[in-house]
Amino acid sequence: AQYDLEAASCAQIKITLSRSRKAVITSLTSKAAFVKKRAETMEREVSDLRNQKKLLEREIATHKKMEEASRSEFVHLYEQYASGQLSKEEFVSGKENCAEERSRLRSSIHEASERNREIDSSIEAIVQAARAEAEFASDMFNDITDEVIKKYVKRITVYPDAVIDIEWQPKGPFAPKAEKG
Repeated sequence: AQYDLEAASCAQIKITLSRSRKAVITSLTSKAAFVKKRAETMEREVSDLRNQKKLLEREIATHKKMEEASRSEFVHLYEQYASGQLSKEEFVSGKENCAEERSRLRSSIHEASERNREIDSSIEAIVQAARAEAEFASDMFNDITDEVIKKYVKRITVYPDAVIDIEWQPKGPFAPKAEKG
């Protein structure tokens, strides 16, 4: 038989409402401790990702400066060639080296920029998950009312041997799976 907070009569399933409510509250409380630890882990992940982002931004800035220096070097090579200080072969060799260096730097800048975008997406996903968990934790530190229980519990199933299964809502910080209590 299934226990629905609104519809079922505890007398029909031979378990008291207080016992089923206590089982749910006990489970929610234990999950609150888990959520708190997971939130701390998420904070560290976000901090690590932000540090990676700063390093990538420095790398991008450095490579942009190096790319500009390579352009300046090319201009300098051209000026030397135009004034007769470099042979055509030296100029062509220097020009090719500058072009290869700029291409390598552009590629590196592009890769770092892509990684930065991935980090931004990761941070946003973690922050959204953390918001859901913060809401849950907030609910757990206040009185656990029937409304709070309904918010996180999809269904409570009580078996004839008085084993209680709790099925969680898919929208909360928990995967929708049953827990025996």
